[in-house]
Amino acid sequence: MSELQGDVPMVPIVQVRQADAPGVPFPEGTDLLQVLWCPYAHGEYCYPLPRVHWRNTGAIGDILPTPAPVEGLPKDWYPDPCVVHPEQVTEYPDCEACGGRTEHLLTVASWEFDGESWRTWLPVEDRTGSGWAETADNPAGLCLGDAGSVYVFECRACPDRPVGHWFDCS
Repeated sequence: MSELQGDVPMVPIVQVRQADAPGVPFPEGTDLLQVLWCPYAHGEYCYPLPRVHWRNTGAIGDILPTPAPVEGLPKDWYPDPCVVHPEQVTEYPDCEACGGRTEHLLTVASWEFDGESWRTWLPVEDRTGSGWAETADNPAGLCLGDAGSVYVFECRACPDRPVGHWFDCS
């Protein structure tokens, strides 16, 4: 796994409350999933490096503002504010720590759908007479590589719930 770069502020990507994702087994004592990433390019395909944090909302203090994009780094790796609607997906790589299967935790995609898949993937509320609402295909304003995705997985069998990730291009 690539290392984080210096004192660069991590970029908030998604926050999911346990009440909004009843099918996700949150670790005991937590009710909030937060995913952030380092905005520097990592790995062979130059992708942002994700970090997962399970938190208890009762222990959260001051909420900090979203950091401004760092000069010289991809501005489209900083999402626009939007709402996510969690959905169950089945994808399972193996966990290096124990050799067991990992569980898909989250996908951060450049686009929600493409010119063909919108017919089955686009929520009814985002449809218009001619296709879809202007921002429906990319509400967060992200572009990862050439419109790729970052997939985050965790091993729920290991006590420390190690996290892995995968990046792919379109």
